[in-house]
Amino acid sequence: MNVQIHPKGIWHSIALTLLCGYASFLIGCASLPNKTVTQLDQRQVEYVATHHGQPIIVFESGIAGTIDEWSDVFPTISKEYSALTYNRPGHGKSVTTQSPRDGDHIIDELRLLLRQQGYTPPYILVGHSMGGFYMQYFARRYPEEVQALVLVDSAHPKQVEGNGSIEHYPLVFRLMFDWLASPTTKEEYLGMFSTGRKMLTLPTVTGKPVIILNAAKALNDHSPLANDWNAMRWDLPKLYPGSQQIWVDSNHDIPHEQPQAVIDAIQAAVAASTPAGSSSNK
Repeated sequence: MNVQIHPKGIWHSIALTLLCGYASFLIGCASLPNKTVTQLDQRQVEYVATHHGQPIIVFESGIAGTIDEWSDVFPTISKEYSALTYNRPGHGKSVTTQSPRDGDHIIDELRLLLRQQGYTPPYILVGHSMGGFYMQYFARRYPEEVQALVLVDSAHPKQVEGNGSIEHYPLVFRLMFDWLASPTTKEEYLGMFSTGRKMLTLPTVTGKPVIILNAAKALNDHSPLANDWNAMRWDLPKLYPGSQQIWVDSNHDIPHEQPQAVIDAIQAAVAASTPAGSSSNK
């Protein structure tokens, strides 16, 4: 199979994420300030949080991603709204855990952190790439806890099936994944198959704003795998009737390449999900 790898395409974005996690000091990945750690269920969790009342914006990072994935978005959002971003176990300074790295355990760990920090639902969930995958599962499993959903070039529930499975990835990416991805990242990837299947057995999100940002520049990539990813981008809104899809002039790494698009989507989700006549407690 002849797979083309575009230097500014999705492989560039994911490779950069892996490299940032491996050696951020070498390549200058932006760092989010005001990080702190807490003990949660007898393990250390790294996070950044602000408290301004409702609404509450919750961020979930992509594969191998950390808090720093939101360094160009979180500072603006957190000045106006309550907001939390964190590192899943095994990322950043969050210590690993022996629990399985599937969607059920990951979103329940997030819910526990939110409760510990004094946040009460509903939440506006924002997820990038694999983080969007987890936020979709959160919204389907606990719909009563969700106010709105913002998906930033999110993985599809069937992202790792068929042509999307890792054996179809370019050799250079598979080698980089083997060399640089942590055991936790590999476990999270493997957990996507069962989580995605379970996700699609649950009712979709209804009666709440769902805003889907997708990377328009990725449509310029053409290979069996790139075509599969782009088909997933077109299909995702079909899973959420009434959702709004916005094509962003960006590659996969929208939070860094076009952070204002993410900020605008979050603010639109707040406006669309806040009852008329009420306002956030700032």
